[in-house]
Amino acid sequence: MADALRQSAVAYAIITMDKDSLVTSWNEGARRLLGWSEDEMLGRSADMVFVPEDIAAGAPQQERATALRNGTAEDERWHARKDGDRFFASGLLMTLRDGSGGFLKIMRDRTEHLQAERNQLRHLEQMRSLAHAARTIMSTTGLKGTLQAITDEARRIIGAHQAVSSITRGPDWSQAVTATSMSDKYAAWNDYADRPDGSGIYGWVCEGNRTVRMTEAELEAHPRWRGFGGHANEHPPMRGWLATAFVGSDGRNLGLIQLSDKVDGDFDETDEAIIVQLAQFAASAIERAHADEERVISEGRFRAAVEALQGVLWTNSGEGRMVGHQPGWTALTGQTFEKYEGYGWSEAVHPDDVEGTVAAWRQAVRTRAPFEFQHRVRRRDGEWRMFSVRAIPVLDRDGNVTEWVGVHTDISERHQAERNLSRETERLTILNRVGATLASELDLDKLVQAAVDAGTALAGADFGAFFYNVTDEAGEHYTLYALAGAAREDFARFPMPRNTPVFKPTFTGESVIRSDDIVKDPRYGQRAPHRGMPEGHLPVRSYLAVPVVSRSGAVLGGLFFGHRKTGMFTHEHEQLLIGVAGQAAIAIDNASLYRASQREIAERKRAEEALRNLNETLESRVLQEVKERARTEEALRQSQKMEAIGQLTGGVAHDFNNLLTIVRTSVDFLRRRDLPEERRRRYVDAIVETVERAAKLTGQLLAFARRQALKPEVFNVPARVETISDMLRTLVGSRIEITTDVGCEECHVEADVSQFETALVNMAVNARDAMDSEGRLAIAVRAVDRMPAIRDHAGGDGEFVCVSLTDTGAGMAPEQLPHVFEPFYTTKEVGKGTGLGLSQVYGFAKQSGGDVAVESTPGKGTTFTLYLPRVNAPDDTDEVADAGEAIGEEMGRGRRVLVVEDNIEVGRFSTQSLQDLGYETTWAANANEALAILAERPGDFDVVFSDVIMPGINGVELGREIRRRHPGLPVVLTSGYSHVLAEEGRHGFELLQKPYAVEELSRILRRVTGRRRRR
Repeated sequence: MADALRQSAVAYAIITMDKDSLVTSWNEGARRLLGWSEDEMLGRSADMVFVPEDIAAGAPQQERATALRNGTAEDERWHARKDGDRFFASGLLMTLRDGSGGFLKIMRDRTEHLQAERNQLRHLEQMRSLAHAARTIMSTTGLKGTLQAITDEARRIIGAHQAVSSITRGPDWSQAVTATSMSDKYAAWNDYADRPDGSGIYGWVCEGNRTVRMTEAELEAHPRWRGFGGHANEHPPMRGWLATAFVGSDGRNLGLIQLSDKVDGDFDETDEAIIVQLAQFAASAIERAHADEERVISEGRFRAAVEALQGVLWTNSGEGRMVGHQPGWTALTGQTFEKYEGYGWSEAVHPDDVEGTVAAWRQAVRTRAPFEFQHRVRRRDGEWRMFSVRAIPVLDRDGNVTEWVGVHTDISERHQAERNLSRETERLTILNRVGATLASELDLDKLVQAAVDAGTALAGADFGAFFYNVTDEAGEHYTLYALAGAAREDFARFPMPRNTPVFKPTFTGESVIRSDDIVKDPRYGQRAPHRGMPEGHLPVRSYLAVPVVSRSGAVLGGLFFGHRKTGMFTHEHEQLLIGVAGQAAIAIDNASLYRASQREIAERKRAEEALRNLNETLESRVLQEVKERARTEEALRQSQKMEAIGQLTGGVAHDFNNLLTIVRTSVDFLRRRDLPEERRRRYVDAIVETVERAAKLTGQLLAFARRQALKPEVFNVPARVETISDMLRTLVGSRIEITTDVGCEECHVEADVSQFETALVNMAVNARDAMDSEGRLAIAVRAVDRMPAIRDHAGGDGEFVCVSLTDTGAGMAPEQLPHVFEPFYTTKEVGKGTGLGLSQVYGFAKQSGGDVAVESTPGKGTTFTLYLPRVNAPDDTDEVADAGEAIGEEMGRGRRVLVVEDNIEVGRFSTQSLQDLGYETTWAANANEALAILAERPGDFDVVFSDVIMPGINGVELGREIRRRHPGLPVVLTSGYSHVLAEEGRHGFELLQKPYAVEELSRILRRVTGRRRRR
């Protein structure tokens, strides 16, 4: 039997070998296929038919090991002939049943089949080149080329200076620009491909599969537009913007295309409709490009799967009945011998394929011809798979069939790919035909019929129709315009569709309706007489309706499709028909415009005359309107400015008059000679306390205005919060519980410590008053990697430390939140707050490079969150040095001070005060005089003490000049307020804020002069 099988099957190479892979027999088919004769190969290794790289990789040994383990091993690979040529073959290796441990190998040349598959794919590429704009897109191979074709066609058709196509990369919707098309105007940006976009607005388009048309101003004002960061100077201009998403057949976003700078004006509705149509073609092309890439990977998986488990070898008796144990068939189908015996194997074949399979098999048995067939087989897991079947008869010496040897090969993926290829080719042909018709036809009847026919074919519908939207006042009148798959007489006896819940979304343009079974849809039969389709209506179960919307937004009508069976329409059909509806809308608009243009010609002269009259007066009217608007806006701004100034000055006057009243009253009492010492000390303390309150008030005003010269230093926020917590508990009272939650142990910022603590106190006092001195105050410290958008500011990335204070108070109404940081704005009763506490928090935060946010719900409390930029921890040695310098006597004996002050009273008072503390003082009235004294008496002074605000050279400029001329001479500055300090900083000089205590002045002078002496 084996010898007959080997010699008669010349279309197959049949080789037997011993356990060491040495050839023991070699049939005629092997000689024809491989080139060696049997005499040449007997006793030689069968491995030499493998190509060298497979031999090196150990493929022959792996194949034999698989056969020994499973009984059979299949492969599809390239092999080598005697003359060195290569060919592609499918092979089956099985163990011999004679107990020798040898093997039987059957090979078939599959080179032509492989070439046929490649030719079929090449044919598809040729089909894609037939359409105009769509054909250009569809004919391009590869994702890169496809996107470039899309981009070029979009810019050419729309008439824009630039177009960019992007594909989605990753779950965050970031975009990789892969294709650009620029006019000569923007030729400098032709190499922009493959750079990141840097903007969140592209992700916004892709998240919602949006179509967006914006002016430049609207684009820049959009909350998702963030510019381009480090690429700002590399990105082309974006004046006027039109963008739409690429949407896949399953509704998944694939990317987007955007155009900017239209050549002849602004983008309009027509441009938007065209780009949407192009995007639909483009999405199909992009999916196809992705699929081509995936198919290469899938084919590799398929071959591996075939080698592992998808090939089944079986034998039948000479009469064509399955006998004996068939382990491969059992492994595939799960059938036992009792089930598959005889013709029982046919029960595993799909019911629709059984009759053809059995008939073809009996014909092959009768004629003793090789059997080739394709049918579906149910695997043991219940899945139906498509198999290619090949069986050959084994003949004895007399030519009688002794048995049949067959192989089932799983070709499901290839079969599905061929079906998809055929379906895609058919769809491209239909789209090409309908696109050409709709683009060139101006006859309304013909173009509507073409759209209905194309939609019916693309959806595989039994029926298709277009109903024209000519509703009456009740919305009850729609007219049948075109039909496919049915005769017009079938509808003649039925009334036209009414504005029912099923039809309304289509005729109002609200949405597409797709139902797997319309008679079970909850909207079906909701209008009297509640029967749904009238008796005798065409049998419709699957239902798909797409509105046809004009570029003006008017609903022209609807495309309706039906099928007798349920569940026949998919999301892919929906997307295809949306595209057809869009093309139909444009074509109907064009036809209508053509008709209207004929009527318009007769009225053009009258319109032109009216336009000339309008233009003669238009310019003067526009100028007058612009001037009037400017005057109104200026008056409004002036009114708002005066109102703010009035509120500010009124609040400042009120608080300062209160403080001056205390000072004046205390001074009057101090002038009395008979005033007891105890009361004298009380009035002196009152004056000191009032001065401190006045200084604090001005500090809050300057902090709000961001004009205060802060004294920044690096400190650890959690440690400072813990330090001040005890003071806050005393401040808010025992009935308020304070909790702290520190999310980072080392969170450093660079800011004015005093202002930071004042900000915490102000927020805590505000919380205390909101809770009426009873409740819970939670303080939390966190490190964050960005500051969120606050009020009109977009926020941004970076390291920040945020301190949040959350109370359980009454909360604030939404309309109050925008005003809480305004100076003298307060929701408290008269006498319970100045309205400057939160404005100080705001000013301190902004001047320190951060911000403050507020969230509040009436009745549920308020949260204030202070954001400050995070910095690295300071060097411990610097802190130790500073601490050491702060130690020392308050007396100034032996220290010489040059006092620079233009105000006579302040200068005289400062020098006298310092002399009283033991300092030797010299007074200069301005910076020039001070420089002259230093030039005449170099080395006579230990320190220079100067005011900042002076005529001519100010204190900061004087300090820089002293630093240049007299290195090492310390300079201490003093100021109550200076825009120079607020805008430029202290430039490394010590700063003493006015008003100051003379002891504080002496302490600073002592410290800086002490440093100099230690050097």
